[in-house]
Amino acid sequence: MSEIIPKNERSIKPLDTEYIMHHPDMVKANEWILKNYNIPKRPIAIFVPCSKKKPYHLSPSHKIFDKVIFSLLEIKDVHIITFGTCGIVPRELDEKYPFYNYKFMMGKCNIKEIKDDFFKVESKRIC
Repeated sequence: MSEIIPKNERSIKPLDTEYIMHHPDMVKANEWILKNYNIPKRPIAIFVPCSKKKPYHLSPSHKIFDKVIFSLLEIKDVHIITFGTCGIVPRELDEKYPFYNYKFMMGKCNIKEIKDDFFKVESKRIC
């Protein structure tokens, strides 16, 4: 798969601020998923939370999720999707820019306005 955002089209703004969901590249990447991503035809979709370690699928928490999920279900029947700071990220895209490159952790944010904005932005994306 080619890049979601080619290197020559990426913003020079840092990916480590509390406004990550408004970063031009994160907006483009989320729009690309909503408009261009081909959802695999699988009977089960499971949403898991994001993690500090990237790519998500190599994080300790995701390894535990996978162990539990795939002890009960066949890999071919499940589509894993991460939900968190940068939106909804299908498992097969978690090594792609910008999902692999951001640093901000919404779970550690204590600013009500930022969290409210996150819920507003992400709710619009998934509806």
